Amino acid sequence: MHLHIQVGLVTSLFTIGAVLIRPFAGYYLIDNQRKSLAIYASAALMIITILYPFLNIIWLLLLLRLLRLFHGAAWGVSTTANSTIVVDLIPKTRLGEGMGYFSISTTVGAIIAQV
Repeated sequence: MHLHIQVGLVTSLFTIGAVLIRPFAGYYLIDNQRKSLAIYASAALMIITILYPFLNIIWLLLLLRLLRLFHGAAWGVSTTANSTIVVDLIPKTRLGEGMGYFSISTTVGAIIAQV
């Protein structure tokens, strides 16, 4: 298999994990503790991110493909939980403004993390 196809497959696993987990995360958030789910998902994101630099051993590189799926799933749960918590916290009269601030802060945070 060509390298660009392998890279595309590995990258798409992140998206697949995030998309497939979101309906389950949303369903769980209806009746359960939102804060605990957000904390667990954020912790999973941190642990997975910390593991990436150690994937320079061949057998660990094979684990990378599966790890990308879990990374995407953790991202999907985290973003779903965080957005739900924010909607609950913002006063209904200022929901549009509050979600705008939340969205821009998430984007700016991602940009800063890339630098």
